[in-house]
Amino acid sequence: MRIHNFSGEELEDVASEFFIPQIVRARHDFRGRVALHELGEAVTLSWTHWGGPSQSTQTERMTARTSTDNLILFAIYMAGRGRVRQRERFAEFTPGSGVLIETRSPWEGVTPTEAQALTLCFSRELLPLHTAEITEACARSMDPAAPAMQMLSGYLGRLLEVAEDLTASQRLDAGRAAIDLLAMA
Repeated sequence: MRIHNFSGEELEDVASEFFIPQIVRARHDFRGRVALHELGEAVTLSWTHWGGPSQSTQTERMTARTSTDNLILFAIYMAGRGRVRQRERFAEFTPGSGVLIETRSPWEGVTPTEAQALTLCFSRELLPLHTAEITEACARSMDPAAPAMQMLSGYLGRLLEVAEDLTASQRLDAGRAAIDLLAMA
C-alpha cells in the first residue's frame, strides 16, 4: 500500500499521479491523504480524504492526451458530498452513493465539503459491458440503498483492508472480482 499526504498546492500532481491527469483547484489550507493498493494489470483501489472543498476538471485537450488504456474511475463517497458532470449529465453524491467516470470524454467534479471516497481505477477493456452501456452509465449516481451497490461498497471497503495481506495473484483476482461486481451493480 502506498500512502501519501498532500497539500492544496500538491493536489493536482497527486490527482494526476494516482488517478488521471486533471486540473484541480483547492484552497491553500487544503490537506488530503490517499492510500492506494495496486491490484495488478492496471487496476488500483484507493481511499482518499479530501480535506476541504475542491474542483477537478478533465478538459477536451486532456482527454485527447489520455493514455490508450481508456481508464474508468468508479468512486463511492463514504463521507461528504459532491457532484460530477460528464456528457451533459449531472450526478449528485451523498455518503454511500457511487459514480462511474470515463476518461474518453471531458468531465468536471466539485466537492464543496470535506469528503472521503473509495475509488476503483481500471482499464475500460476490463469491464465486461459494451461501449454504449459504459458511456450511458457514466455520471449517474448509484443509489446507496440498492442491494448490488451495498455489496459492491462492502466488498471494496473490505478489500482495501485486506489487500496488503494478499498475494499478487490473489490481488489480481480480487480486482477482477470487484470489476465484475461493478458490472452487476
